Amino acid sequence: MLFFLLVSNQYLNDRNNLIEADGRGYYEFLPATFIYHDLNFKYLDTLQTEYYDDEMIARDFYPRLKNGQRFDKYFIGTAVLQAPFFAVGHLYAVNSQHFVADGFSKPYQISILGAALFYAFFGLIFIRKLLNSYNVNRFWIAISQFGIVFCTSLLNYMQWEPAYSHVYSFFLILGFLYFARSYFTTENRKSLFWSIIFLGIIFLVRPVNVLILLFLPLIAENYSSFFNAIKSMFNKHIKTTIFSVVIVILLLQIQCLIWYFQTGSWMYYAYGEESFNWSDLHFIDFLFSYRKGFFLWAPWFFLVFIIGIIGHLLLKKSQRLVLFVVSFSVLIYVLSSWWAWTYGGSLGARPMIDFYPLFLVFIAPILASKIKLLKTLFLLSIPFCSVLMITQTDQYQRTIVTPDSMSQLSYWKVFMKTDPMYELYLWKEYIELKTCVNETNWEKHQVMSPEKWFILDTLEIDFPNETLLHAGQITFVSNKKSNAETIEIRLLNEEDSLLFNHYSTLLHVVDEERGSRFIDYRFLLNKRLPKKLKAVFVILTKNQTFTIDSMKIRFFTD
Repeated sequence: MLFFLLVSNQYLNDRNNLIEADGRGYYEFLPATFIYHDLNFKYLDTLQTEYYDDEMIARDFYPRLKNGQRFDKYFIGTAVLQAPFFAVGHLYAVNSQHFVADGFSKPYQISILGAALFYAFFGLIFIRKLLNSYNVNRFWIAISQFGIVFCTSLLNYMQWEPAYSHVYSFFLILGFLYFARSYFTTENRKSLFWSIIFLGIIFLVRPVNVLILLFLPLIAENYSSFFNAIKSMFNKHIKTTIFSVVIVILLLQIQCLIWYFQTGSWMYYAYGEESFNWSDLHFIDFLFSYRKGFFLWAPWFFLVFIIGIIGHLLLKKSQRLVLFVVSFSVLIYVLSSWWAWTYGGSLGARPMIDFYPLFLVFIAPILASKIKLLKTLFLLSIPFCSVLMITQTDQYQRTIVTPDSMSQLSYWKVFMKTDPMYELYLWKEYIELKTCVNETNWEKHQVMSPEKWFILDTLEIDFPNETLLHAGQITFVSNKKSNAETIEIRLLNEEDSLLFNHYSTLLHVVDEERGSRFIDYRFLLNKRLPKKLKAVFVILTKNQTFTIDSMKIRFFTD
């Protein structure tokens, strides 16, 4: 965790509003219950907070019943786990003169960050305990813990989007796997009790995650011990089983109460038309697409998967291999059948974060074996994959990669790029250029000094006739990378009256070679302009001196 703090402080970004999007939906039950006493969320109509546009939040994240009453579609389990940390943040805000006790000010944001780090930390402890039960030594356990934090999207959901359910599910599934394995190997009643309790909370946080049951035989020593332990649940340990199941049922009543208070029904499908479409799965897209492919955006797991397959074949554990592959295929089939298989804005396939522990369970026998080659490959994967994932996390947080629209072209265009000039680069609307009606050159060599505006020479432009112009394009070459350039194009008539201007802090990078770069900056016009124009370019650069050459302006019709 100390290394995590070092990386997050040095290489990742700070964020004020950590309770965002789906994360806010999971969290909202807490302020609604304990501050506003309103599970119908009427307070959102008048709430004024430091970080949020609540009109947008209320409209897009909290749907209405037919009677107009709002409800929160998310399951309450995440809020239950966040509750102790919320209480600390609320207590601090109430007794502070600097913060408003509104459920969303800085103390609440920090408390939810603390919650995510807390559950991630104890998830790592469960990893140590779980792998230790496979006789994996401390070195390989430490490497596995490092890999699952720094080679995956978990890093982002610990630090940047901590209110989402994934870190909490990660912790719960690890706890369930540890106690279930402990029960299968010892038939200890306490382990049985806690495994059932963890399974119940898993359901309360994210019901689809009960798919973890598919992998239960994987964590037993063999099929015989697995079936014997299951039989013991219903004879030797029947009292413990019934007692723990009753507690789980009582826990699940929290969700039923929430449904009742919000909708008047004890059971309610709050997601409306959002559901699984079993005939429209995106199995390959979910695993390998540039848009959200699990293995593409977290390639460490693909390497772990391949190492695990080879290792199981060498160790002659074919039954265990088949069980994992079949169960994993069913899991991907279900997750990729969701109506929005990309699961909205995220870094990679975020529902897989919950199931990361399965890969460590899968590879545990290899880490405990004497197969040096595979263990060396596992070790060597860490430096490359951690650098890649930390970079991609930084890109995601700085809007260099987009949250739900990456393609093969855009992925490689910004691959490992961290220069500020790439921020929002892929977010710009692509403007297609069709018929060019004018091209005018500005061939001077201009040196740009930092923190100074430059108004370049006015170019006079002639058109064949009065033309309806669709778009414009400015291109030029600069000698080096600069940061946060600002460009403005002004179009004036012969009497110097302003006809059009366009301003942007983004320059489109097309190519970089030998320390120079070619800039392609496009803007929409959709205006009818006179035959004669004057074009004025205004440029501001920050941080360092650079030069521009070979500037051209082109105008296009469609």
